[in-house]
Amino acid sequence: MLEPLSPLVPPAAFSVPASWASAVKFLPLALAGIARNRTAFALVLLQVIFIFMLFGMLQGLNASMQLAMAHAHADRLFVGSGGGALPVALTARLEQFPGVAQVAFESQLPCTYREPKDLVYGLGIDPASYFAVYGEYQAPIGQLKAFEQTRTGVLVGAALEQRFHWKLGERISLQCFVPQTDGSKTWTFDVVGFFSQTEQPDFSNVFLLNYPYLNESRSIDRDQVNIFGVKVSQPSQAADIEHGIDAALANSANPTHTSSDSQVAQGSFQFIGDIGLIARAISTIGLLSLLIATGMLMMQSVRERRGEFAVMKAIGFSPPQILCLVLAQSAVTWICGALIGISLAAIVLPHARRLINAEDLALSVPPSLGAIACLVAGALALVSGAIPAWQASRLKVSEQLAGR
Repeated sequence: MLEPLSPLVPPAAFSVPASWASAVKFLPLALAGIARNRTAFALVLLQVIFIFMLFGMLQGLNASMQLAMAHAHADRLFVGSGGGALPVALTARLEQFPGVAQVAFESQLPCTYREPKDLVYGLGIDPASYFAVYGEYQAPIGQLKAFEQTRTGVLVGAALEQRFHWKLGERISLQCFVPQTDGSKTWTFDVVGFFSQTEQPDFSNVFLLNYPYLNESRSIDRDQVNIFGVKVSQPSQAADIEHGIDAALANSANPTHTSSDSQVAQGSFQFIGDIGLIARAISTIGLLSLLIATGMLMMQSVRERRGEFAVMKAIGFSPPQILCLVLAQSAVTWICGALIGISLAAIVLPHARRLINAEDLALSVPPSLGAIACLVAGALALVSGAIPAWQASRLKVSEQLAGR
């Protein structure tokens, strides 16, 4: 009499504990399942990449806005004219307002270097007051003194130095939009030092020049500046000082529009709208659509492989192991797409400043967003693959092998 056959066990290469952590051991089988319908997988993968790329860019834009707001200085105000220039003589008037500790100004000099596309901006300043109001701008003491003592000297921002590789002691010639008194638009400066922006490095993409030299050499806009930076003694009084300045100068020849540092940072993003709301809405709609598409792909894959799953169960694979196999296939699709999408967002977002007219804003994708995207992708992989995985684990071997 023949002895009953002992149950077959799966090969050691495929034998895994029945736990969620063991799903990674099913990767070769999951890839084989994906390869059965490469076209459908590629289409879904592209959708996942696109949605997570869009998600990464919007979240990066939102994070950049929050970072700019966080770096805002509660003790600093900006005084402008609302569209034109202001007389530099207004400095003394602003210093007389109660609660004002320091006043600095800047006068812009837009130029090009070598090629018309190489735009570079100079700011005519008074070094002592400017570095007192803008503490995040820092330069070596020796170079700062050389700047103050050199009429044609300039301090080059770290970001600008990286663009053009200007050296200490180098003489540079720029083609500027503001002509000199002799009609020439060629301005020559001496690089006497460099400065850094410790909070937002991208803001150092300018050079600083002495305002007296700029004012005496230009043929237009004499004794005019573009904006004043006002440092107040008590941040709690900033709002009152802001309203007081505008009220006092409302009926003068030079009415002003004063705003706080945080308002300026927030205003930089007003043309974009509510980034957080846009990011949440688009991401939610896109991910819900992907859940449906991925779920349908997984169900189709399970139907095509019912015979394979039946054979695997016949040789000893348990229902939890089949469940993990199908979920691993779903996870490969989601996590790979998420990583590629976030990586593309990190590459594209810094170059998108020109498209949204925000070249002075530091745009980047936070490093932590990659981990968040993987967690979201993993959760969505479980949701989209749950029903197909459950169906695969519940297959009856006898019915499938009998051809039903």
